[in-house]
Amino acid sequence: MNGTRAGAGGLFAECQGPRLGKCNHGDVERNTNDAKEAFSQPAKTWTGKLTLGLAILATGWAIAAFYYDVPISWLRAPLAIVYAVGAGAIFWTSWPRSKAILLWAVSLCCVIGWWLTLRPSNDRPWQPDVAQLPWAEVTGEHVTLHNVRNFDYRTETDYTERWETRDLNLSEIAGVDIFMTHWGAPLIGHVMVSFQFNNKVGPAKFVAVSLEARKTVGQEYSAIRGLFRQYELIYLVADERDV
Repeated sequence: MNGTRAGAGGLFAECQGPRLGKCNHGDVERNTNDAKEAFSQPAKTWTGKLTLGLAILATGWAIAAFYYDVPISWLRAPLAIVYAVGAGAIFWTSWPRSKAILLWAVSLCCVIGWWLTLRPSNDRPWQPDVAQLPWAEVTGEHVTLHNVRNFDYRTETDYTERWETRDLNLSEIAGVDIFMTHWGAPLIGHVMVSFQFNNKVGPAKFVAVSLEARKTVGQEYSAIRGLFRQYELIYLVADERDV
């Protein structure tokens, strides 16, 4: 008695003998392995594409880190180009071999390690509107704020500087307001907090706190550069009208 036991795409080999008891097990094992490889191929393809995509994004960040954050300006472009060419060669010739992935990962870790060594400083030629650091003296509920900014602005860059000292009492806080502004990009905003103090004598006082990029003289703000270590940050304490 001869018969055939069929599987998906000829997965199992032909069997002979009573009740189909005699089979070519080598063919069965080989065909089974081929089927497993065929079924796992889509998963490998998507995993490989995802890994490659993340690697390319991380490489792009590393290139930009060289271009923006290397302290020596004339070295920025050459280092960015060298890293881009090296990473591109790995992706083009060797990816996704394990040695290539290891080499790329080590190079990225070196870039991250260097980038994390960059530290902020208070000793720079700051623009006048962020030149002073605020500080406070606290005695119980009484607070004395120093270097409160309250400039008189004619234009954004033309102003009369005025840094003030203000005496406040925490028991007189009557309200807290949160403001959000944006500069034409609705998905990117800037948040400020303003505290209202109801003084028993005279009008209410408003003191705002804003986290600002601390730009140096001649430095312009860039949202892209802000993703890297281009700007120190300053907690600016100011009159609400000022900010």
